[in-house]
Amino acid sequence: MPSTCKFRLNNKNGVYYSGQWVKGVIVLQTTKEKTIRNICLRILGEAKVHWSEKNSREKSTGMHEQIANYKGNKTYVDQHVVVYEEEVLPAGTYVFPCRFRLPKSCPTSCRGKYGHVRYLLQLTVDRPFRYDNVFNRPLTVLKRVDLNLNPEFKVPLQCEEICSVGCWPCATGDIIFTLWIPFGAYASGQILHYSLKIQNHSMTDITGYKVEFIECMTFVAQRPEYNEIETRTTVASQNSDDVCLRLSNRQFEGEMELPSLPADTEDQGLIRVEHYLQIEMILRGCHSNKTIAVPIFIGNVPIRESLDRAAEAETTPVQNPPPAYHQSDSSDEESTADRPPPYGDLKPPSFEEAISRSTLFLDVEANEFSPDDNFQPLYPMYRHVNDKN
Repeated sequence: MPSTCKFRLNNKNGVYYSGQWVKGVIVLQTTKEKTIRNICLRILGEAKVHWSEKNSREKSTGMHEQIANYKGNKTYVDQHVVVYEEEVLPAGTYVFPCRFRLPKSCPTSCRGKYGHVRYLLQLTVDRPFRYDNVFNRPLTVLKRVDLNLNPEFKVPLQCEEICSVGCWPCATGDIIFTLWIPFGAYASGQILHYSLKIQNHSMTDITGYKVEFIECMTFVAQRPEYNEIETRTTVASQNSDDVCLRLSNRQFEGEMELPSLPADTEDQGLIRVEHYLQIEMILRGCHSNKTIAVPIFIGNVPIRESLDRAAEAETTPVQNPPPAYHQSDSSDEESTADRPPPYGDLKPPSFEEAISRSTLFLDVEANEFSPDDNFQPLYPMYRHVNDKN
């Protein structure tokens, strides 16, 4: 029977915020004596991107195709400690304490088609002249993005598009689309309400519209030269058969629940994440459909003004709420960093796996000891709150 390893962490779901301590014990059980060099614990956090492109280049013998492999990587945390140094490991059960501090600058875990930001705990039994025994525990690390700290997010969004239907000499008139959203930022699990106003001055009917919430990921490579590639994934969608006939005006109200999503990135890392709400108007006949889109910033602490009154009433008031989450240089730094960020008068969120995607990044440098390729990060969900119309 092979050796087994269990990770018992202070956060059972393996979700931590940047700056927190990862604590717990790791239980290693062996069934026979082993000759080893040592046993080491490690915490690793890194970003990796990789993709290939075909390039055609002209040479004296003609056109030739070359495959360029673009890569990028950055390490955010890499700490290790030796917990056992004897050369012989007798059969039995061993309990090793685990205690690592995540840097404040760690970005949020995410995974896309061409890269990921990944964190893991690793226990390695270093064995001479044999394959090492490596055990991994993937972690989710979240960089706190409190939407209340940016006043611009509390301002309603309004976007207007004027589209001409047809072209000269067969133009049938203009259509004016106005999209209104009460806030510029939301957290996963919230209900996003929207208002769509259509002024159809054309001779073409609008037979319906499609609403999509789109996640845009930009992957940045450093080698062999700087390059970027972008993916757009529809993470939520809905269709409406509401019509707006020619030479008429209509206004439609709708809502969409946001799925489990990574927060938008605010820095220029190897992976940048943005989100958009897009509405596509379906025109009758051979005319091309028209679209209107607005950026929606995703955070992991919702705007207080966007909360539903009923949800606020259900929460338990905090008489003396803890101070805002931060790290200081004082002696109580460890105790404050060991707590999750306070939610004030909000209920703590649940955590759910990121919405599934058809294609996910697989590390080409991975081996059989790498963490589970099926692992998906967990993100906070605020299904018990709502935005106000």
